[in-house]
Amino acid sequence: MNITSMRTDPPTVRIALGGLNISIEPVQQCSDSFVGFLMFSLSLVSIAANGYLISLAKKMKIFGYFFGHALVHRSFVESTNSVISMTFFATYIAAAYQIPIWLNITLSTIYAFNLSSSYMLHLIISLNRCVAVCAPLSYDRIFDRRRSAIVASSIATGFGGIVSLISLCYPCSQIVFSRHKYDIQAIGCDCPVDDAIAESTLDRTNQLLYAVVLSWCICTFSALAVDLVTLVWLTMFTKPLKKHTNHERVGRNLRFFLQTFILNLVVCSGVAATHVVADNFDSNIARFWLANFQVMLGFLINGMAPIIMNRELRPFARRRSITVTVLSKEA
Repeated sequence: MNITSMRTDPPTVRIALGGLNISIEPVQQCSDSFVGFLMFSLSLVSIAANGYLISLAKKMKIFGYFFGHALVHRSFVESTNSVISMTFFATYIAAAYQIPIWLNITLSTIYAFNLSSSYMLHLIISLNRCVAVCAPLSYDRIFDRRRSAIVASSIATGFGGIVSLISLCYPCSQIVFSRHKYDIQAIGCDCPVDDAIAESTLDRTNQLLYAVVLSWCICTFSALAVDLVTLVWLTMFTKPLKKHTNHERVGRNLRFFLQTFILNLVVCSGVAATHVVADNFDSNIARFWLANFQVMLGFLINGMAPIIMNRELRPFARRRSITVTVLSKEA
């Protein structure tokens, strides 16, 4: 039985916030409440984890200057997206309220900008780990302190800006978030400018959305390919040189690689499923599990993985630094 066909038009509660009129309809579908609650919860935990990581990454100095800078930048843009997911996407799905189309477009474009910057930073961090493992003697020359960090942030920001401005090439295409599909979609000029965005319009994924998803795929799968090269190098060349290798450095490279590799696996699956696998499912909840959930899971893992894999970052496992003063007997 199709539950959506049984929906009626319930009474609407209208709230005026300044000059913004918001109409709230009672939620009819259990899936909307479940997805909204899950998105809110995941986003909240992601914000807490990434915020904790940002506060300690620079202070603890365990990641090195460049890796720490890129990690903080990525955590910042992903935590910003988690804020958008928690305050807009989750509430928009659960409460089914109406907002101006321009506000939806603005928030969705910011979300796409941050997501694009994050995916480029995934690639940059993977390249950083690959050089650290495969060419450690050249690491300081390639990733010197200030200049390389500025270049990396500029590349990530520029890539996010380019992807976000792709819509300028297609004036009749804009990125919006659909509470019916639980995902970002592209709409055209003939789309009604209200909350009742027709699903038939959303299903017509146009060139804008394909271009955006293609750019995400290039970054994420390139990062995964670089990680595989790093994995091969760790497997083939670390053991023969074990006697002449700094064990602490090997352990650190392995931890940093694992947290990057696991995250890239989740991100690649999310990007691939967003508009490839998910389009084969008519169920909105199936699209959510295959697409948007994978992206949000990547945000969460980005904040949790470094904390789990690095003992120095764990709030209950950090050792207190104790200064021991030895007094000379002659004093």
